[in-house]
Amino acid sequence: MSNTTQFDNNTKTMSMGETVNKYKDMPEPETIWRGITEGDLGFVVGRSKSGKTIMCENFGFNLAARRDQFLGSKLYSHDKTVLFVPLEGIDLNDRKRNINQLEGYTQEEQQLIFNNYYIMDESPSHLDTNEKREMLIDCINMCNANVVIIDSLTRLYFGGKIEESATAQKVMSSISDISKATNATMIIIHHTPKIRRDKPMSIEDVAGSRVVAQENGFVIGINKCITGKRYVKDVAYRYRKEDSDNVLLFDINENRNIFLIGETSEYRALKGKDGRRNNTNRNYILDTILNYIKENDIEGNTVQSSDIYSLTDIKDKMSRKAFQDNFRRLTDKGLLIKIKKGEYKVNVEETTTTPIDISPATH
Repeated sequence: MSNTTQFDNNTKTMSMGETVNKYKDMPEPETIWRGITEGDLGFVVGRSKSGKTIMCENFGFNLAARRDQFLGSKLYSHDKTVLFVPLEGIDLNDRKRNINQLEGYTQEEQQLIFNNYYIMDESPSHLDTNEKREMLIDCINMCNANVVIIDSLTRLYFGGKIEESATAQKVMSSISDISKATNATMIIIHHTPKIRRDKPMSIEDVAGSRVVAQENGFVIGINKCITGKRYVKDVAYRYRKEDSDNVLLFDINENRNIFLIGETSEYRALKGKDGRRNNTNRNYILDTILNYIKENDIEGNTVQSSDIYSLTDIKDKMSRKAFQDNFRRLTDKGLLIKIKKGEYKVNVEETTTTPIDISPATH
């Protein structure tokens, strides 16, 4: 017996049992790169000249060339066909740049790019009417693109301001309709002056109303600091926990291809070579653990991480997230050794941040 209910306005409900039967065997969408999932709609944001467009071109080329990594992270490029939509106009310099970028790929990879990377050569200046949006849908279907890169957000509407909720809702609704009609992953380049070159990026840096910030599957930030360093940051993901502290440093070579320099904290990237991570919280946690062990006469120097946060004054000094982040760094540095979930032992031989005298750990 079916428990599906059809209402006059075509709204349909299903029982939980029918929901399970319908969806349980459906494969989960693949993660394309970091927090970008197949079928997602999201943004690559940054200031002018930060490297957003070049980064997206490189990302598309790597997908088309069937590479398995991009900027040091796993890339799911299987069966990916990319369409780049330059709404800001076809520029000879941009196409010459693409030709130069091909020099960074093998002949076999170049052939794959020739077959799997498309550019909308006669795109409209705005996608502000149903006719123009239908034209884009036709173009996506004709080249069987399943990843679409649009440059840029401000060309998706004409008139009004993206800061206004009504305009933002209309824009996001129209792009969502295109994504659903084509089953394509939509990556929208968004030029915003709101990002500070000397401050960490956050979801609030997405110019526009809260509608734009909320109605997306991912936000990836690109920044060029006052120090000249460029980096990629996981600002927000719907289906993956973003790394709010670390960023991927990159540079651009003479062929306009980007390459990974390394991973560091955003603080260090913003401060340049002389930047230093503030270890105050980390050292305070370690000192508190050592004091806790001594005061409670704990054998073996083992502690429960939950006890350290809840039974000491650490909870009054920092947030739980700050505690967890710094606790993880202590483990990464080898100052704490994980015994099992939630239980850790102080590695006394590596502990040099405190003069507290405790007996060596037993083995």
